[in-house]
Amino acid sequence: VDCALYLGVGRSHNPSRTRAFERERDMGPPNLAQTGSILALLVASSLYFTAEALTFKLAPTYYAKCFSENIPPDTPVYVDYIVAGEKGLMDVNFWVKNPQNKVMLNKQMIDRGAHSFMTGPGGVETYRFCFLHELYKKTFDENAYRMVTMNLKLGHNAKHMINPPRAPAKTEDL
Repeated sequence: VDCALYLGVGRSHNPSRTRAFERERDMGPPNLAQTGSILALLVASSLYFTAEALTFKLAPTYYAKCFSENIPPDTPVYVDYIVAGEKGLMDVNFWVKNPQNKVMLNKQMIDRGAHSFMTGPGGVETYRFCFLHELYKKTFDENAYRMVTMNLKLGHNAKHMINPPRAPAKTEDL
């Protein structure tokens, strides 16, 4: 099952914003200076956006659940995830595919993780973030769902997440 994960500016539907836009449109053509400013703001903000966490149910299967994101070139990317479930081990497989469909990150049998990377040069390209909760013949239970929460940060909001500074180790007196 493939799904597209589109995160960023202007993708949520807000009825009050739609109505406000319709009222402005009825008042006549927009001022070109305002239109240019708004367009510049949207372009600039698209380079520095962050995503909300995405939570989804992952059924035991032989097929991966993948999410795609179009990411600008030379952009810091940070992804973290945590797995919760009903029965048994919470392990899933996680991987990231680059625009050439090559696996650039592959983690097997994990229940949480955090990873970061920089996108390559060029134009906007699609990266895929995939999860798999494999069926095992010995422990087959079709009701053993996993709830996965994935957080994807791009651009300015991911910069501090790439190789974040480590806090000094605490020492305790015993």
